[in-house]
Amino acid sequence: MFREAATYGDFTDLEEYTSSVSKSKSKSTTMVRTCCVIGCNVRSYDRQGNKLGLSFYAFPTWKQFQGAHVSDVTKRRRRAWIAAVRRADIKFCSISRYHLVCSRHFHSGKPAYEMDQTNPDWVPTLHMGHSEIRTSHADHHRRRTQREQKKALVGGKQQPHPPPQSLILKVDLSVRQSTHTFWSIHTALMYKPLKNFLVYLHSLYWTGFHNGAAKCEGEASAEVTTEEQPDMDTTEEQHHNNPVILSEGQICDGHVEAEVTGADAENADLRERQTEDQRPTIDCVRCVQSRAEINRLLEENRKLKSLLDKTEMNENFLQGDTEKVKYYTGLTCFAIFMSVLDNVKAFLPASKKLSHFQMLLLTLMRLRLDLPVQHLSYLFNVSHKTLSSVFADTIDVLYARLGILVHWPERHCLQATMPPQFMETFGNRVAIIVDCFEIRTERPSNLKARAQTYSHYKGTHTMKYLIGITPQGAISFISKGWGGRASDKHITEQCGILNKLLPGDVVLADRGFDIRDAVGMMSAEVKIPAFTRSFCQLDAKDIENTRAIAHLRIHVERVIGSLRNKFKMLHTTMPIRSLLPCEGEDVTFLDKIVRVCCVLVNMCPSVVVKPDTHETCSC
Repeated sequence: MFREAATYGDFTDLEEYTSSVSKSKSKSTTMVRTCCVIGCNVRSYDRQGNKLGLSFYAFPTWKQFQGAHVSDVTKRRRRAWIAAVRRADIKFCSISRYHLVCSRHFHSGKPAYEMDQTNPDWVPTLHMGHSEIRTSHADHHRRRTQREQKKALVGGKQQPHPPPQSLILKVDLSVRQSTHTFWSIHTALMYKPLKNFLVYLHSLYWTGFHNGAAKCEGEASAEVTTEEQPDMDTTEEQHHNNPVILSEGQICDGHVEAEVTGADAENADLRERQTEDQRPTIDCVRCVQSRAEINRLLEENRKLKSLLDKTEMNENFLQGDTEKVKYYTGLTCFAIFMSVLDNVKAFLPASKKLSHFQMLLLTLMRLRLDLPVQHLSYLFNVSHKTLSSVFADTIDVLYARLGILVHWPERHCLQATMPPQFMETFGNRVAIIVDCFEIRTERPSNLKARAQTYSHYKGTHTMKYLIGITPQGAISFISKGWGGRASDKHITEQCGILNKLLPGDVVLADRGFDIRDAVGMMSAEVKIPAFTRSFCQLDAKDIENTRAIAHLRIHVERVIGSLRNKFKMLHTTMPIRSLLPCEGEDVTFLDKIVRVCCVLVNMCPSVVVKPDTHETCSC
């Protein structure tokens, strides 16, 4: 039994039919790109699905984060493309990815490199569908490329171009005092640029008719018709718009019209050479006045910039003024300030409004002068919140990077630098001189905290710190903050200073430090001034010892006084939030401030050992 062959449309074979269907589906699903230029509407595929061989290019993007130069060039290029296409639905900030420009609109069939701004294909210029687009610089680009190639071939020396085939220059010379044309010049221009010839014509005009007058009047225009001008890079439009330059810095406005043909070429060169030496110096009154005004404005601008640099809080504010550095930062000279900055600037946070120099400066200014945050925010032109955040971040960095400068020295270092007054009384055994100082705080709302921070000695709520100095006067130990109620003995036993003592060390302290037993456990000795106890008066030996100890122990009080006077923030009442432990740390923000101030004091000359009066700061 025979069955009739099934037919599928025009196909008699099922396999042929299915392959045709799959091809048509693939063609139908292929994305067709269309050119967005007015009047172009070229598609990437024809109606039969065949590729036309054209390329399509998206609008250039604005690269904002690759440097100022790249940002400026790419922004101008994006705007230039939009101006060339001239479609109302294409805006700078909203260009669809489906808006493409085909290769028909470029000389080379594709856009040029984004930094090659003189290339004619930097912007699409061909067949743009309107006549208001600027003329392409293809010829200019081609000529420049040829010149560069010739320079490379002849070792950097450019060969002269062949003379133009013909050049017709019309120059009409007219003056306000006359109503007729003075003359008509016919000459040829051989191997000379157009602007040099115009200079020659103007020199003839001024030499022959104005006898070297120094004022130019009228309007200047020139009409150029050329068949071929390979020597000139400027366009005809630029020749019409630009005034004629008589000499360096001199511009003459006059209406010039002459006609030059190919005859008398040699005479033109000869005349030009003769008049170059005879041409008088011409200055327009307006040019002189304008030049004087420009110079005055430039000088005024320079003075204002210099004044602004001195008032702005930047490097120029402190550089070269040691007294200003001491007043605002507490440091002795600008070089020390810069050395501190070099050690911490890599760890300071980045800010758009403040430089690392300004971050360190405002931090030291607040520590030194206790200036309000609002006042500093006005000085540095930032918000209150920004300045508070920068201050806290800078203190954290200074504490982490420079905190090690409060260092307990080795015994041999102490013995090698022991001052004579200590050697006479205790030999070379004195390791440290200790004392406590207090900083006022706000009244806590919590009753327990209120009781712990109340100081009967100060009569207010305080935080107490134990400080230790070397015989040379350097701060070698600073404890964490304790409530004002804590005794000196309790702080000494709990702060960790006893662990740094070595057998045989001598500790100088005040009467309130009843720490003989605790220091004795470390095989060390504490020296405190004697007191009468139940006796009426001290014996002669105790008086001498007390006088010697008090004379040497007073140095720690001088260091504390220097610390508090140099950084007035330690005199103010600290807020409760500064007494809270920092996140992830066991120290408070006030502890960091106190330690940073001790570090900065160590960078200054000692108050114990006076430097030689003949010594000067080498920085």
